[in-house]
Amino acid sequence: DKNPTKEAEDMFLLLSKAYEILSDGDRRRNFDNAGQDSGPSGPGKRSSSSLDSDMPKDYSVHWKGGEFYFSHRPPAKEKRTAAQDVTATVELSMEQVYQGAKAEVSYQRKVTCPICKGSGAHHPHHVVRCPVCRGTGFWNSMHVDGDVVHMLNHTCGECDGHGIQIEETCKHCGGAKTVMEQAEVEVSIPPGAAEGFSISLPGRGDVEPGLTPGSVTVSLRSLAHDNYTRQGNDLVAHLNITLFDALLGFETNMTSLDNRTVLVVHNAVSSPGAFVTVQGEGMPVPGSPGMFGDLRVMMNIKFPEKLTDAQKQLLRSVLDEQALKTLEAQIRRRSVIEGMTSAPAGFGDADISNPDGTYRETGAVVLLVEQPIKTDGIITEWSFKALSAGTVFCSVWRREEGNTYTQMGRTELGLPSPGGFAVPLEPHQQIRVKEGDILGLWSDTPGIFGFSSTEDSGKKPSIYSAQYDGMPNTGDSAVFPKPMAHKFSLRAKVKPFIVLFSEEGCGGQSYTFPTFEGDMCHGNPEFSEGVRVNDNARAVAVPPNTAVEFFPDCGTMNAVLATADNRGVGQARCLNIPHGTSHLRVIQ
Repeated sequence: DKNPTKEAEDMFLLLSKAYEILSDGDRRRNFDNAGQDSGPSGPGKRSSSSLDSDMPKDYSVHWKGGEFYFSHRPPAKEKRTAAQDVTATVELSMEQVYQGAKAEVSYQRKVTCPICKGSGAHHPHHVVRCPVCRGTGFWNSMHVDGDVVHMLNHTCGECDGHGIQIEETCKHCGGAKTVMEQAEVEVSIPPGAAEGFSISLPGRGDVEPGLTPGSVTVSLRSLAHDNYTRQGNDLVAHLNITLFDALLGFETNMTSLDNRTVLVVHNAVSSPGAFVTVQGEGMPVPGSPGMFGDLRVMMNIKFPEKLTDAQKQLLRSVLDEQALKTLEAQIRRRSVIEGMTSAPAGFGDADISNPDGTYRETGAVVLLVEQPIKTDGIITEWSFKALSAGTVFCSVWRREEGNTYTQMGRTELGLPSPGGFAVPLEPHQQIRVKEGDILGLWSDTPGIFGFSSTEDSGKKPSIYSAQYDGMPNTGDSAVFPKPMAHKFSLRAKVKPFIVLFSEEGCGGQSYTFPTFEGDMCHGNPEFSEGVRVNDNARAVAVPPNTAVEFFPDCGTMNAVLATADNRGVGQARCLNIPHGTSHLRVIQ
C-alpha cells in the first residue's frame, strides 16, 4: 500500500465492500432496487445493512459500466417546525394591579391567508412543477476524477428547493401565504403582580401553513399613580405636613388602593426626609395569599416663610429660645434657597421684529414704557383689572435700542370673570427681571382691557403697542413705535434674590441685595443694628446657573476677591465667601 494513512485504509475497505456487493448479481440487484445490501447470495440470506450506512449521509455510491459513481446531495436546510411567537402589553392602573384583574389585550399576528389557504397562488392551477428541477428541488452536476465519477446535487435556485412555482400570486396576500390580523385575548393578572409580569399563551401567536402555531406572551405594564409609587411589594406615598406637625406629631387619613381609609400616626419629631411605615398596607405579595408589603409615607415638611408671633408662642411649648432662634434662621435660609431654585433661568434674544405698530385693542402687545421695573429680581405676582373674562398674557420686555424690545418671559392667566385680580405665581411661572425692564400685556379677547386714547386726553402717553396675530414667543423682538394710551393698571411684585448672610452656611442675619451689581457701602446696609454688611458678609445664596463675583473695595472691580460660582447647577446653593468683601457683580 503506497498510502498507509488511516483515511486511505478506510476508503480501501469501503471500496472493497462496494466491489463485493456490486460483483454479486443478487446483492447488486437488491442494492439497485432498494439501496440495501441483502448479504451474500444463498438461501435465507437477508440483511438490512446497506453500503450507504457506511457512507456520509450526504453521499451515495453506484456502479455503472465498470466505474464507481459517487453522488452528493447537499444537506437539507433546517426547516422551522413552529411559527413565530409574538408579544403584547397590557396596561393596568395600580388599583387594578392591587386587586387583580381580567383584561382584553389586542395585538397583531400573522395568520394563514383565508383566500389562498396558504398556497400563495391566485388559483390552485397556478401552482406548477418547477421546470428547472422538474419538481425535485435540486439540479445535478458531474465531475470525473480518474475512474471515479462524482455526481453533485445542488439546491434549485429557481424554486429555492421547493420543487414548485407560483405562476400568479394571490391578490389578497401577494404570495406571502399569510396576512396580518388584529387578534384579542383575555388574560388574568393576579393581585400584586410585579411590573413586567408575563403570561405565555400557546397557539395564540403567528399561524403559518404547515407549522405549529406560535405563542403570544403578554407582559404587564403598570400606569403611574398620582399618590403612590411601588418599590417591590411596598408602596411609597408622599405627605405634606406643616412645621408644627413635624414638631408636635400628627394623625391623618389616607385612601388605600382598594378605597379603604388608612390611619397614619406619627408621634415623634419629624426631620426632612423622614417616613412613617404602616405595616401590611402595601401591595399583595404574589403567590402568598393574605400577605402584603408595607406602606412608607414620606413626609415633606412645608416650612413657612417666617414665623408669626402666635406660631412662636406655640413653638415655645416644645422649644427653648435658642432653639427657636435657630429654627427661625433655618426657615429664613430655606425660604431663600427654595425661592431661588424655583426661579427660571434667563432667556436669550431673537432677531424677529414687527415694524407695523398699528394699534388695535384685540391682538396687540402693549408696553408700559413709562413704568419700568425699579430693581433686579423675580416677579412673584401680577395684579390688574379686567373688564371681562378671558385669557391674558402678562409679559416682561427688555429694551435693545430705539423702540425695539425683546420679550424675556411671559405668564398665561385665565380670568373666570371681570374684576380686579392679584395672581401669585407658582415657582415655575416666576420671571427673572432686571432694573429697567418693561411690563407688557396681550389678549385676543375683545374689550377685556380698558385704555384711554392719547387723542382723547391730550396727556403724555405711557403705553406703546405692536400688532401681533398671536402672542409672541419668549425671545422674540418687536418694534413698538406708536404711543397709544396713557391709562392702564398693571402691577408686578418683584422680589430681589441675591441674599447675603452674616454667618457661613447662610446662617445668622440676612440682607437682600437690591441690584445685580453694586457696593455694600452705599447707604451703610446692616445685617442687624451695629453689624454692617460691608466686610462682614460670610455667605451668599446664589440662584441656579448664576455666579457672584466679590471685590474687596467699595464701588470698584479692580481684582476679584472670590467667586461664588453656581453656573451649570440647576438649583440654588448657599456658598461661603471670605471676610472683607465690599462689592459684588452677578454673572448670568
